[in-house]
Amino acid sequence: MQFWKTAWFKDIARAVLVALLVSVLTVLGYDVHINQQNAFGVRALPGKTTNLYALTVTDDLIAGGDITSTGDITAGDDLTVTDKANVNEIVLTPATSITATQNMTLTFTTSAQPMAAADSLSFGIISGGTAGDILILHNSSDTTITITDTGTIMLSGNISLAQYDTAVLYCDGTNWLQLTECNN
Repeated sequence: MQFWKTAWFKDIARAVLVALLVSVLTVLGYDVHINQQNAFGVRALPGKTTNLYALTVTDDLIAGGDITSTGDITAGDDLTVTDKANVNEIVLTPATSITATQNMTLTFTTSAQPMAAADSLSFGIISGGTAGDILILHNSSDTTITITDTGTIMLSGNISLAQYDTAVLYCDGTNWLQLTECNN
């Protein structure tokens, strides 16, 4: 029998190669982390963990367990969480301020939307958005922008945003529903 062809020998050889690779990368200053069996197509030694310095995924990343990061996680497209997400801080990057006009249609593009207007005005149409989207409208101008409670915008009444006031709306897939408003 050729012992080097057995599954047992192949598993030991993989473990030795992984340990050697981890040692070399650690000496080079990398922090390597493999804490799941068959990670990267090899078997980590039972009960052993190391730390991953950097992981770049160019397609889908599917994890059967927890993913913990002490640094940034950047998603260039959708990030879906099907269970709880423990988040210490959420930072929304506001879009470029739009110039509001009388009876305009606001097209949803991002959650944080600053607005400005040359004169006081009102509008009552928001297009776009999917179920679960949040829209934060912020008036940065020294005029009043009124969001009209009409059509697919469901408010407790018209919302008048003076300078620095905000309104937060939630899309149910069809309508934009008022969550809150803040008069600053």
